[in-house]
Amino acid sequence: MEKLSVLIFSRNDIQKAIGLIRDVYPIADEVVLVDSSDAPGRRELSTAKRRLGLAKLRIFHAVALGYPDPLRGYALRKCRFPWVLLIDTDERMSAEFKRRIRGMISGAKCGAFAIKRYEDVRNGKITNFFTWNIRLYRKGSVTYRGLLHEQPMVRGAVERAEGPCYIAHVRELMTEQARDEYVQMFKFGRMSYEDFNASLVDYLSKLVMSRRRSLEGSRPGRALRSLLRAYERLTLKKPDQELSDFDYFVYRFMIDATIQVKRGSVVGFLQQVPREFAFARKVREWKREPDSAEIFEISRAVNREGIIKYLGLDREGTIARLNRMYAGKKQGVSLLIRLLKGRYEGEAL
Repeated sequence: MEKLSVLIFSRNDIQKAIGLIRDVYPIADEVVLVDSSDAPGRRELSTAKRRLGLAKLRIFHAVALGYPDPLRGYALRKCRFPWVLLIDTDERMSAEFKRRIRGMISGAKCGAFAIKRYEDVRNGKITNFFTWNIRLYRKGSVTYRGLLHEQPMVRGAVERAEGPCYIAHVRELMTEQARDEYVQMFKFGRMSYEDFNASLVDYLSKLVMSRRRSLEGSRPGRALRSLLRAYERLTLKKPDQELSDFDYFVYRFMIDATIQVKRGSVVGFLQQVPREFAFARKVREWKREPDSAEIFEISRAVNREGIIKYLGLDREGTIARLNRMYAGKKQGVSLLIRLLKGRYEGEAL
C-alpha cells in the first residue's frame, strides 16, 4: 500500500490550518505542516496538536517569506512518504477526492495527477471555472523552482483526475495578508521574451492540460511556442530583451481574458481591458524607478533558476540560519525582497 504525506503551509492562520488538518487527517499517513507563524501562533499550534491528539501531524518552523512557494523545496524534504498531496489552508478537498485518493495512488503508473481547482468558491457555491493543478505526485518525480503559483516540473506522465475529484479555493478562507504580499511580488515578475514564452505556456497548461501530458509537451504547446517565437522575430525582439509595455498588456490580457471566457463572463471579459491598461501603466512606473535595471536582472535570474535555487532555500542550513537571523524581526515579502537584492549584490545566505 502506497503511503501519503499531506503537505500544508500556514502563517498566522492557525484555526484555518487546524480545520484543514482535521479535514485531511483520515486520508493521510502523515500531515507535514510548514509553519511561518509568530511565537503566539506556534504555541497555539503545539497546544492544538496535543489537545486534539494529532499524532500524525509533524510541524516545522520556517521563516515567513510572504507566500509559501519559495519554501516548497524545503518542505518536500520533510515529507517521509512516496506520494505527496499539496493543499493550502484556503482550500478544501471534495468528498469524492478524499474517497478515491488511495485508489488513485495505488499502482499508479504516472508521476503526478492534475487536479481540478475551482478558483472562486464563495459561500459553498462551486462555479464552472477551474484550472488544472499538479497537486498529487510522487515526491521524487517533481521539482519546484519557487515562482508564483507555478506548476512543478514532472518527470514521467501526468494524468488528470476526472469526475468530481477536485480542490475548492474558498474565498472566505483567504487572508488579506496573503493577498497583499502576493501583489507586492509582481514587481519581481518582470520578464524577457524568453521568460514570457515559458510563463505563458506554464499558465495556460492549468487551463487546457490534456490527458497524460502537460501543455508543454503537447502539440498545441509546441505550436504556441512556435507562434510566440514567430511574433518575436517579426517584431525584431531579442530573447533577453524586456517585454514592451504593450506586450505586458497583451500577456496579462491573454491570461485573464482566457479565464473570463472559461467562466462564460462577457462583462468580465470587457472589464479586463481597463485593468490590464492599469497594470501596463504600473510596469511603466517600475521601469522609471532608480533600481529598475537591478530589479529586471533579479527577475531574469529568478525566472531562469527559480527563487528556491537562487536563494538556496531547499537547504536545511539556509532555513535554520534565516530562522536565527530574523527571529523577532520583520519578515514576509519585504524580507524576501531584501534577500533577493542581497543575493544579487553578492551576499551569501
